[in-house]
Amino acid sequence: MDFGVYDLRAPNAVSHQTTFAQKHADSKEMAFYAVCWLDWLSSNDKLKFKLLPGADGIAGKTSDYCY
Repeated sequence: MDFGVYDLRAPNAVSHQTTFAQKHADSKEMAFYAVCWLDWLSSNDKLKFKLLPGADGIAGKTSDYCY
């Protein structure tokens, strides 16, 4: 399952990085507009979600959109 939030008003910051842009060139309609959904939560809720463990053993808690 994947949960994505998109802001179609402007490309996201990571889309301006050459490696990201090349890697996701085939899905730029969505990847270039994805945002960190945690940023849309209150500070307390954001902290609670950030304290949860990563969902898998590969990506863990890494994200192109959330810092």
